[in-house]
Amino acid sequence: MTPERRQFKQDRPDLQLWVDQRLSAPLLVASHERSGTHFLINSLARCTAYRADPFLNLDLNTFGGLVNLHSTSQIAHLMGSLRELHCASLIKSHHPAPNLAESLGSGLKVAAIIRHPAEVLLSYWRWLPSLPWHESDAWASPAELARGVPAGACQRYQERSVPSHFERWATHTMGWLQLHHAQPDRVALITYADLLERHASTMERLCSDLELTLTTTPSCPDRNSHVVKGIDRPVSPNQWQELLDVCEQGLKRYPQLSERLRLCASAQRP
Repeated sequence: MTPERRQFKQDRPDLQLWVDQRLSAPLLVASHERSGTHFLINSLARCTAYRADPFLNLDLNTFGGLVNLHSTSQIAHLMGSLRELHCASLIKSHHPAPNLAESLGSGLKVAAIIRHPAEVLLSYWRWLPSLPWHESDAWASPAELARGVPAGACQRYQERSVPSHFERWATHTMGWLQLHHAQPDRVALITYADLLERHASTMERLCSDLELTLTTTPSCPDRNSHVVKGIDRPVSPNQWQELLDVCEQGLKRYPQLSERLRLCASAQRP
């Protein structure tokens, strides 16, 4: 059957999605902000039947009037509805793994991407000033952000308060790593470095783990198109090293993450 584009009519006639009878499970891309979310979304759209034009953003501005995004049962009901519709639009989420664990029983599959915290927090520091709302506080350097307490709208992606942005990244990433270990057939997990450096083999492995059919050979998308860009704020070598030092100290408390991300030596200044 030919894929068709429909409106998701649940008191929101403007909320559109793709429907494809060949697809039996909704597919969600999960990440901490600035982890390569759209890089993975665009990569999946190039080699599977899932679509990114439009994708569904599981966030307040899209679903806030429809679903309580802190209710695991309501999210699971939404995912069940999307499964029944044969939703082909990729779903994007920065929510923690416990918010979506129940949805795995409603047919949801998850492709999670994680990235070295120094790269994430530098990109996050550059992104925050571009937003016309209070996503989190402004900090003079990326290391200060890493040590700073999360504030503002970014807290919607947290289960509980955390003492720093580094800990926010660590608890979020650990949650998805643990859910991946618990249900590897429903949650595939890749690193940004692997997607960048070994794109085709990483996508092939991810699709195999989730039993997704490849429609074409994986190829790397344009990394400057259909992405969320920040501001090009200059960072000195000393500032970058200070951020690395903060992250290296923090990663000592999370050996599983250190092993998965190949330690701080793998971080490259974006």
